Amino acid sequence: FQDPRPPANIDPSSEEGYQASGYGFPSGHSQSAVGVYGYMAYKFKDKSKPFVIPTIFSIFIFLIALSRIILGVHDLQDIVGGLLIGTGFLITFIYLEPIATEKINTFSLPLKILIVIVVSTLLFLLGTLLFPTSGQAPIKNPIPYADSGEYAVVCGAMFGFTVGYLLENEYVGYEPSEASNKQKILNLIVGLIIIFVLYFLLDLLISGNVVLRFIRYFLLSFIISLLVPFVFTKINK
Repeated sequence: FQDPRPPANIDPSSEEGYQASGYGFPSGHSQSAVGVYGYMAYKFKDKSKPFVIPTIFSIFIFLIALSRIILGVHDLQDIVGGLLIGTGFLITFIYLEPIATEKINTFSLPLKILIVIVVSTLLFLLGTLLFPTSGQAPIKNPIPYADSGEYAVVCGAMFGFTVGYLLENEYVGYEPSEASNKQKILNLIVGLIIIFVLYFLLDLLISGNVVLRFIRYFLLSFIISLLVPFVFTKINK
């Protein structure tokens, strides 16, 4: 929407002169928080205490939205817009996901993977070609196709997570519910270490332009969704 961030976002001490690049509306963090924590809360609706976890996640969403204002990178309309748009996407997903899943489950594994490859790649190319300086506004003289494209992150992660999930579900079958509390804690620690190391290692080895950014986030997401659960199954034996 090319809505400028608030004046509080200006930071003369930073290289770009801003705390956060990109336009302000809607708040991506608020939007993502509703999508992720909102869906997780929805999955607890049939549990024995259906209000406890959703309440905790609602607090998370509120604090994330509030933090963006406190940091000075968003104003109120950015936050409200992000929350409303995120809620709209969440409701749409909750309604359509069972219908789509039933249909997609009839497809073979190779066809599912092919669909993911085509859709994620086309969305990445479309977004990048239409907005070659994505993620750099309002920086002066932004560089086209630089290693900052937001579409590279979203589409690369969608590509990696989805393909990884399909393969993990088919060949690994990691079930957190079957692990003991001790195993869950160990899995969490090991998983966080792997993610932390991978994130910085891939950023060091694969960076420089928007295509490499797409590949980097694909690899990161793929490893998280497939290889990390595989490691967990070996640890838990």
